[in-house]
Amino acid sequence: ARHFRSAVGSRFAVDAASNALRKFGTDWEAADAEKQTQIATVDLPQAIVADWVEQVHRHLEATPITDAEWQTLTDAAGEDARIQVESELRLAYGATLITALVTSRQVLLLQIGDGDALLVSSEGKASHPIPKDERLTGEFTTSICRTDAAADFRHTIIDIDSKIALLMLATDGYSNSFRTHADF
Repeated sequence: ARHFRSAVGSRFAVDAASNALRKFGTDWEAADAEKQTQIATVDLPQAIVADWVEQVHRHLEATPITDAEWQTLTDAAGEDARIQVESELRLAYGATLITALVTSRQVLLLQIGDGDALLVSSEGKASHPIPKDERLTGEFTTSICRTDAAADFRHTIIDIDSKIALLMLATDGYSNSFRTHADF
């Protein structure tokens, strides 16, 4: 309920990730392992979050939160939720993100929040290459709207020589549509 503009926030997250990956793509190709780690853990997450925050601010200036939106939030989640969002308006735009930078040598996967990155090898073996975030539960997920969101990004770097047949990035809920994890 607190993230009642998450559809807009999600679009902003994808745009911010696309912008950042284009900006850092050339640097990534030329970087050594240490510099790639810096890009993956600091530079890209900070650039994505900064761009996202700027887009949210511009949207709020052009489209302020309406009385109807405030009332819907209050009815759904209570006065405390409204107070929380009023004190940090970007909560209304909360979103998760999974993104990939694919180069001639590597795949960089970045994620904040829930969802699934699934890698299938040419031998048909499936894996989930992004490290798990043990804080994610049915009740909580990290989000790009959090104050220190850049620190919540997780990543993995995969060498292309590992014969990748399929890379799938899926929003939260897709894997839940299967009866079992093995079916997914």
